Amino acid sequence: MDVFLELEHWAALADVSAREAAMLLCQRNPRKTSFEEAKTIMFPDLPDGHLERLDRRLSDYAAQNPRSCRSLWDWYSIAQEMKIKLAPEAVLFMGHVAKRMESDSTPTSAPVVDSASITPDWKVSKPQRYKGYTAPLHRLLAAAHRNGNPCPTARDVVEAWRNNAPAEIAKVLPDGFDYYDAKGNTKTADLEAIRKAIGRMTIAR
Repeated sequence: MDVFLELEHWAALADVSAREAAMLLCQRNPRKTSFEEAKTIMFPDLPDGHLERLDRRLSDYAAQNPRSCRSLWDWYSIAQEMKIKLAPEAVLFMGHVAKRMESDSTPTSAPVVDSASITPDWKVSKPQRYKGYTAPLHRLLAAAHRNGNPCPTARDVVEAWRNNAPAEIAKVLPDGFDYYDAKGNTKTADLEAIRKAIGRMTIAR
């Protein structure tokens, strides 16, 4: 994970290129890493060569649908429509962007505070050992905390993994998911179990 991803900065821009969007949606910062370098980096929850394929798909879309500019949200929506797998942490962040856009469009809503300018009122606690889905869940929580977002709920996690499930997840269900245990067998985690797992990995300030 690039700790300098600056997603708040990129989400605020009106013009983001297809290649920049592909890198951001694969959790790589175009301002810190070149595309050639990013292609050599392994992505924990994405197959090999995924960045190159995503870059080609978005570039092809841009060529067929010319427009003066597109935002990161525009590219995210396009990728979702094409059912392209994205980094779960990026999906989670874009979910918060969607909530912010909805809040901004409501006249009676309170002003939205830039989450990058405040310290989250929660922090992540590293588990003593990783088993089942704890590793990808810890990565997702850590990414949300670094980006200054609210602590994800169990529902947020399920939705983030619905089209972008990490390797540890066998199948995402309406209210939970099936995951692989240490023996390769599948077990089910419902919203309550996920909520408890989040509670064990987070501490309210």
